[in-house]
Amino acid sequence: MISPNKTVLEINLRSLEKNFFQIKSLLSKKTTKIMAVVKANGYGGDAIIIAKKLEKLGIDYFAVAYASEGKILRMSGIKTPILVLIPQIESFEVIIRYNLEPSLYSFSILNAFLKYLNHYCKTEYPAHIKLNTGLNRVGFSSKDLNSMINKILSSEKVVIKSIYSHLAASEESNEISFSNKQIDQFEIMQSKLVSKLGYKPML
Repeated sequence: MISPNKTVLEINLRSLEKNFFQIKSLLSKKTTKIMAVVKANGYGGDAIIIAKKLEKLGIDYFAVAYASEGKILRMSGIKTPILVLIPQIESFEVIIRYNLEPSLYSFSILNAFLKYLNHYCKTEYPAHIKLNTGLNRVGFSSKDLNSMINKILSSEKVVIKSIYSHLAASEESNEISFSNKQIDQFEIMQSKLVSKLGYKPML
């Protein structure tokens, strides 16, 4: 018998599968990938079980908040690429060891990661660029672009797998105008980055 004071969360894996394929059916099969965010232990739903199910279904990417979460997935046998949304300097060793892909969202993280890769003679390591288009938590702003891309190009230590941002209020119907402004800003910023990179990461 369940205590009246205990909250229980049940994840139906058949429903997860149905939802996955429903979403996939609405996307362009050739150009659009699906990333499952399984941070905070899959938001309380057991990241390992959910990730293993989605990997079998053909998920393209996983995302976690911290490298320690990515390590747990790797140790459970997950092979799919994993983006670490909030890499920390002290977690670089775990990121490299477990083939995780960091989000580069500030000059302090970018400089420290390039220094780490240089020290360990790593080249062309996969990483992702976070742009700030209006949420204003983390990410490079438009004024940061030139300095950021020059550091990346001069180091030859990383390969940018994706450029991304974070919509602040995409679920709010009264904020559509603001969301569109964010999207427009993202297009301007990513276009500038891609033109200098010489190759096109995922967007």
